[in-house]
Amino acid sequence: MQIRLRLITSVSRGFTVVEVIVVVGIITILMSLLLTAVQSAREASRKVVCNNNIRNLALATQVFESAQRIYPVCRLNAAPNSPAYRRDTSLFRQLLPFLEQNAISNAWDDSEFSFGPRNASLASQRLSILNCPSSPADKVLESGAIKFGAGPSIGLDIWHADYAGNGFADNRNLDDQSARGMFGVAIETFYLESIKHSDVLDGHSTTILYWESFGGAFFRRNGNVLLQSSFDTYPAMGLILVARDHSGVAHAFPFSTVATIKSYLGAWAGLRVAGLANQDVKAINWENRGMEPFSMHSGSCTFAFVDGRVQNLSEQIERKVLVGLCTRNGNEVVLPE
Repeated sequence: MQIRLRLITSVSRGFTVVEVIVVVGIITILMSLLLTAVQSAREASRKVVCNNNIRNLALATQVFESAQRIYPVCRLNAAPNSPAYRRDTSLFRQLLPFLEQNAISNAWDDSEFSFGPRNASLASQRLSILNCPSSPADKVLESGAIKFGAGPSIGLDIWHADYAGNGFADNRNLDDQSARGMFGVAIETFYLESIKHSDVLDGHSTTILYWESFGGAFFRRNGNVLLQSSFDTYPAMGLILVARDHSGVAHAFPFSTVATIKSYLGAWAGLRVAGLANQDVKAINWENRGMEPFSMHSGSCTFAFVDGRVQNLSEQIERKVLVGLCTRNGNEVVLPE
């Protein structure tokens, strides 16, 4: 019997153009989904670090209060725009020993102002606990700062802070005895009473201690668009520093120098005590020119409460609710979420 072998030859066929386009499209979609997931994971990780930072600030403040029996009070020997202004003690300067920054604290010269010749190099050091990872890693001011009109321009190279202490609930109602926060500013003969843990009458879990406030470039949000703004359009900063005299009457001290405002309000060595903004557009994430609550996280801002609790509040929060959370003795009924 004769067997015939049939040779079968396979002819390889390449991909068609349509098949290539489909495959490339699928790969592109998968890559975009993966990239979005990676970015979301990174932002979530940065938010965790930010929450830990502000929580540690709250815990350090409680340790300070336990040791000193009062909360930190920012002190200046004269109004910042006065020629007599020579020294100050800012919020985070007082907390340095409780933030494991003893080297800077021990080298700091309390006899001169924060950005004086002996302190400027210390103020230039970056303190990671005071910087949100989502914020641009830049310095506040590189040169030309003026010491509140009381001296010549001085070259600065200082790092910003991204958190601020709750000084007062609403800086439009300076004489309102209930519109008081957790930190005060003492200037000349004016003073804010020494606040103790027991003075928080509105509840430790419903009274804000710190909030996020990006201290770098000045921004304003227009919808979802982040716009960098210039201080030239805000010549009057009359409600930044507030102090009360012995009768409890509030006094506001204006700042007049653009470079000075930016260096003093943005730097970790500046006062870092603030109130809510004057405008009614939005209470959170509207602008950061006066250390108002302003986060680089989209849609929310991180707050730390007196009891150490940390919460991300939506930027859609009603202003009256936020004011109630900022007062320590306003008798508002505000329930935590």
